[in-house]
Amino acid sequence: MNRDGYRYNSIITVENYDKVDGKAAYGKGIDSLSAGMLQGKSPRTGDIVGKIVMTDDSAQEIELSATRILDLAILILSTNLYFRDAYKFEKLYDPENPIVTALGLQGNKMQIEIDTKNENLDKDIQYFYDMLQSDGEILGERFRVINDIMKDMGYR
Repeated sequence: MNRDGYRYNSIITVENYDKVDGKAAYGKGIDSLSAGMLQGKSPRTGDIVGKIVMTDDSAQEIELSATRILDLAILILSTNLYFRDAYKFEKLYDPENPIVTALGLQGNKMQIEIDTKNENLDKDIQYFYDMLQSDGEILGERFRVINDIMKDMGYR
C-alpha cells in the first residue's frame, strides 16, 4: 500500500511490452504496461489507472514518448472494449484463455491479457469492472474526443 492509503491492483497487462516499445523495442527501459486500479482502504473506492513497470525500479518520475502514451491509450481502449462483453464469463474472464487481444505493432504483437499473476484477481476484476461502469460517462466522453480527433486526422 502506498503512502496515500491506496494499493495498485493489476487487472490487464502487456508483459511483452519491451518488444513493441517504439524506438526502444528490444532495449532496456520499460518492461510492461498494465491497466488496473488504485484501490482505497474501503472496497469500491479508487481510480482506474495505467501503470508502467520499469526494467530498473529507479525512476520516480517518468517522461513518456508519444508512442508510449499512445500505447497506454491503446491499452485503456482495449480494456474498455473487452469489458463490454466480459459479463459473459462467470469470473469476467476465461481462465483457460486470458488473452484479451494481440495487436500487430512493429513486426511483433502487443499481447494484452488478463493478469493471472494477481493473487486476488477474482475479487479485483469485479471491483475493476464496477469502476469501469461507474466511470463510463467520464471515459466515454474522452473516447468520443479521441474518435473525433482521429476522424479529423483522416482515420476512419
